[in-house]
Amino acid sequence: MKKTLWKQCLRIGLMGMLCVSLVACGGDEDDGEIILDEAADTAEAEEGSEAGRDTLKFIMTAEPDSIDPTLAADSASPYIISNCFEGLTVMLEDGSVMPGTAESWEVSEDGLVYTFHLRENAVWSDGKDLTSADFVYAWKRLLSPEVAADYEWFMGPYVLNGDKFFAEECNFDEVGIKAPDGDTIVVTLEHPCDYFLELCATPAYSPVREDIVEGNPSWSTNPETYITNGPFCISQIAIGEGITLVKNDHYWDADNVALSSVEYDFVADVTTALQAYEKGEVDGMDKVPGTEYSRLKLEDDGFQARDKIQTIFLNYNVTDPVLSDVRIRKALSLAIDRDAIVNEINNGVGKPAYDLVAPGISVDGQDFREYVGESDYASMTYEERCDEARKLLAEAGYPDGNGFPELEFQDYNSKLPTAIIKMWEDQLGISTITLNTVEWKVHIAEMKKLDIQIARGGWTADFLSPTSFLSMYIANSGNNYTGWKDSEYDALIAKAETESGTQAMDDFAIAEEVFMDAQPIIPLYYNEFTFLMNNHLKGWYMTANGYLSLKGAYFE
Repeated sequence: MKKTLWKQCLRIGLMGMLCVSLVACGGDEDDGEIILDEAADTAEAEEGSEAGRDTLKFIMTAEPDSIDPTLAADSASPYIISNCFEGLTVMLEDGSVMPGTAESWEVSEDGLVYTFHLRENAVWSDGKDLTSADFVYAWKRLLSPEVAADYEWFMGPYVLNGDKFFAEECNFDEVGIKAPDGDTIVVTLEHPCDYFLELCATPAYSPVREDIVEGNPSWSTNPETYITNGPFCISQIAIGEGITLVKNDHYWDADNVALSSVEYDFVADVTTALQAYEKGEVDGMDKVPGTEYSRLKLEDDGFQARDKIQTIFLNYNVTDPVLSDVRIRKALSLAIDRDAIVNEINNGVGKPAYDLVAPGISVDGQDFREYVGESDYASMTYEERCDEARKLLAEAGYPDGNGFPELEFQDYNSKLPTAIIKMWEDQLGISTITLNTVEWKVHIAEMKKLDIQIARGGWTADFLSPTSFLSMYIANSGNNYTGWKDSEYDALIAKAETESGTQAMDDFAIAEEVFMDAQPIIPLYYNEFTFLMNNHLKGWYMTANGYLSLKGAYFE
């Protein structure tokens, strides 16, 4: 016996190197015109109405490392991908899901088999039919060892024989992903997974076209080949400058997409970005400068603050001869004043962190952080933590920092690392840690290759389970930039993922304790979204995992 799960679809509501037109996206018709009655129109006009505008201009302070749904792994890419591609499901603001490219699905009584039914009117931005084979190809690509996608661990442990295929221990025919016909996808899982429908809403699960991708490694950098299935497609790409999205007239729900275009400009300097916003040259930006936080919160009606399930931390390269000593890793962590970082550097944004999993993650409705509690270090005073740090450093052979080797701290911004380096010098007597500031893309690439010793990192949960954070550090994760591996840890994660309720919570808690005792990272603070958006833009939303949905956005 099967139970049908479905919900009625909600109608939610770079002139450079590669600048090309994308004819496949369709014409310039605006099917989402907003009509107001005469009285409302007059009232809006008196308030400075922007009704009728159909172009959004938005600044991103980091350029995506990739906008290939299979390969993208940074926090900037979802701004593009989540508006250009649509998975089987779509995530809403509260973290729940609704039908996306799949209009309905059934789940077997044992929770192992999901049967998805695609919409009859699901097509690509060039007008070609979207079929179940497109999902099968994309998911095989995600699992393929030769692709080595960072997000393989989002699928491999869940889909039957997914990890075995990645390890080249079986053929793809043995993987639990089947397309019995062009409109149906049947997925068999290794074990029941309460959040599998949330996984289906992540960019990594998006479909891509085999005829576009195969043999064309630059397909996602050219608007002519960036064929999409979501509300928007791309008309222009200018490397280092920006990306322009235009409405995808072939999208199945195009009638409810009001914006004709979205212009993303890449501006790394937040001061310059803010000036453009305050002059009215752009409608928003993805980051509020810390020095302007208090003023903008009080004065700007476009100020936005949202819950964000994100932990900011420092990655250690534990394979480094110096940092292989856990006593040194713990000493450096304890000597950091998290309260000062939150209150003085972040101007009150965030909450001091001593663990990996951020608040907002839950198991069966129970918040993991509330259930497990904070690390013992959280209850100590800063002075007590520094005393403990000095003891550990002395045990490691460097009393008062004497003889401590040279280390490099890499970051894409200087303010936070400069403050931390000063704390290490003041509290531990270490004066041999230097700062190397690099561009965001370089920073990500060098962390992936472990060409770092200490580097700022961070993680935003893609789905609301502890494993969204904790599985990042299993042996085959493409997002583990520390070199740390532990078989006991991997086993705990694998076991917890098959459980529910208190048992799952307890095993996840033990896994986090094993991880934090090894200290391959330094948790700094739990973050929140603070950004700016034109107050006249309605119908958009931001999820707690950083997906900005513009499908239903319109100006009034």
